[in-house]
Amino acid sequence: MQNSATMSLLRTTAMALSALAAVTIAQADEPVVFIQDGEPVAVFTMDTDWLTDQGYLASAPGAGDLTAAFGADVGDFRLSARLAIFNLDRSAASFVLDRDNHFGFEGNTGTMFVEGPLFDGGMRTIGNTVIDDGVPFEFVVERRSQSIVFSIDGKVVYSIKAHDRRLGSLGFRPRRSRMAIQSMTFLGATYEEERPLQYVDVFLAGHDGYNTFRIPSVVTAPNGVLIAFAEGRRNNSGDSGDIDIVMRKSNDGGATWSGLTVLADDGRNTCGNPCAVVDEDTHTIWLAYTRQLKSDDEAHINAGTSQGTRTVWMMKSPDSGTTWLPATQITESVKDPSWRWYATGPGVGIQIQMGANTGRLVIPCDHSYPTNGDDRALYDVGFGSHVIYSDDHGASWQRSQPVRPKVNECQVIELAGGALALNMRSYDGNHRRRVAHSTDGGATWSDYEDVYALVEPVCQASVARLTWPGLDGRSRILFSNPASTTRQRMTVRLSYDEGASWPVSKLVYRGKAAYSCLVTLPDQSFGLLFEADEYARIAWAPLTLEWLTDGEDSIGAK
Repeated sequence: MQNSATMSLLRTTAMALSALAAVTIAQADEPVVFIQDGEPVAVFTMDTDWLTDQGYLASAPGAGDLTAAFGADVGDFRLSARLAIFNLDRSAASFVLDRDNHFGFEGNTGTMFVEGPLFDGGMRTIGNTVIDDGVPFEFVVERRSQSIVFSIDGKVVYSIKAHDRRLGSLGFRPRRSRMAIQSMTFLGATYEEERPLQYVDVFLAGHDGYNTFRIPSVVTAPNGVLIAFAEGRRNNSGDSGDIDIVMRKSNDGGATWSGLTVLADDGRNTCGNPCAVVDEDTHTIWLAYTRQLKSDDEAHINAGTSQGTRTVWMMKSPDSGTTWLPATQITESVKDPSWRWYATGPGVGIQIQMGANTGRLVIPCDHSYPTNGDDRALYDVGFGSHVIYSDDHGASWQRSQPVRPKVNECQVIELAGGALALNMRSYDGNHRRRVAHSTDGGATWSDYEDVYALVEPVCQASVARLTWPGLDGRSRILFSNPASTTRQRMTVRLSYDEGASWPVSKLVYRGKAAYSCLVTLPDQSFGLLFEADEYARIAWAPLTLEWLTDGEDSIGAK
């Protein structure tokens, strides 16, 4: 349903756009129409937050990219759009060209910019903006004689030399601004773009009283309901301050989500790092998290100059997330007194399925510790990973031997035969994940090894088992992270040999992306909850094995 503010914007923009002169396009060939009179004719959208009314297509707050269904093939072309941009001061709205390239408007500085490989790398200011907030304009992009030329209201504002090659993913990104597009047409050779995945926003920045949502965790409850957890950061996007643990539920496999429930709120202090695990024996969901004073950020805690420290808490739901019992502090049993920073997860824990430790609950964690020289560039502390585990269905918890140095945020997976693998974020500068193994249910760990197949930008990742060997045809383990040296290109990988190799990979989201959490569903499909667009959203992507393998593998295949 459209609110009054949205309807007012629609009416205002419709009147303004109606005053524009028609775009003149050469008649050598018929143009491809992407948007006409505000109706999407040949576009893909990231979500449903683009509304058609009053003769134009308008983005609701926080809407994702609007992408044309066809890309620009080789040869000259002319793309023309009539649009207006609102709330320019909020962030950098842009035209997207060939997936990773942006021509945009930065309202905070009143400038135009370009960014991406086509423009030789990082963001670069190209001059003062020539548009006004809410005032419609004609935007034209042309390739001619191996140059790409950008024009606004008939005036050339920028041009670059460009090779004559395919340029896909033509479209617009509103970011935290808002866009209203009356028309978008293309004259030139086209090719059909691969239809992008459909995403659902679960947590959206600026909504429900929170500036930003971060740190996703998602589990399938014993009754089949999906439960998503996150940090709700009240006043800003920082890692400390007024932060709550929040939750949403889905009864339809992630297609729709419930209203927001606040699970942990310590006033203006921090409740962070939600990490859930399901006890399949007792049908209980356990949620580990940490607390700290609002004034104690990571730097002060690591330096030993904070007023307090990070404490560790556990809460549980006996009824698939309908009710939650009060949290209990477990710091004394799971945190070495010499440790400084401490984090549960991020992500999820597991319950061991076979061997001597069957039924054990295992939650991945990390910590920092004082050091005499190691990692001195990072607050004079070292960083390590560990797990906490329970053999009495959550009644008590203990910590494992740590894995060190230069690793921290981690996820744990059970391998066929009963061993565990701890997949860790690395600070060694080689942009690769590290993995250690345990043969005693996570109590002790081997030295770690670099996994060169798993590139990372120093970021959290997720790992989950999809199928067991023998039970569902073959072993299948999933892995997700931003497969890049920067936080972008959210990718899912597949291993058939217990993580020794990762021969299958597929891009989930090409843009900016960071933390993620994989979860399997009762129908043996799976999904990914991930941070996108510089923490503007935590989105849900429903996925299948057939999609991941382009139809070459399916559940039950050997």
